Amino acid sequence: PKTQSQLLEDMKSFVVPFAALVKLCIKWYRYYDVWMDGCFEYLDPKFVENTTEDFLKDFQKTQKFYRNKIKSDTDTSPECKFKGQLEDPDVEKLPAPLKICARMIQTIKDFRIGVHVVSIMCNPALRERHWIEMSEVAKMDLQPDAGTTLRKIINYNLSCLDECEII
Repeated sequence: PKTQSQLLEDMKSFVVPFAALVKLCIKWYRYYDVWMDGCFEYLDPKFVENTTEDFLKDFQKTQKFYRNKIKSDTDTSPECKFKGQLEDPDVEKLPAPLKICARMIQTIKDFRIGVHVVSIMCNPALRERHWIEMSEVAKMDLQPDAGTTLRKIINYNLSCLDECEII
């Protein structure tokens, strides 16, 4: 019969969820990099918004899972425990998975300005006259060209996004 090893089972329950968390981080950064540095005119506002919200929910669920898991981990071997203090307000002192989740959640929240810019400037209903009006409001040429990326638009620090949204 197949023998059971408690250490092996503990290691599986330790490594597999952490690997899934790392894979989720990689997946988010792939989307993020394409959106920030890819071709601006092909960004789909609904897709960017929905995908961003889905990732935020996934990281929040993972964070909750790890909080509960770390609280209840009292009988596993010390090799299969994350170091850190669970309720520390300093993110750097949290156990590794919670630290990763907190950083990723903050990254996604910081990207909300990008979601807002995409929803305004990648609207399929925009015509030439809209770009002219938005450029006049911003006092600079906003019409996208081949070198336009979301990162460049965000770096303009446009204070007129609300007026552009109205246009």
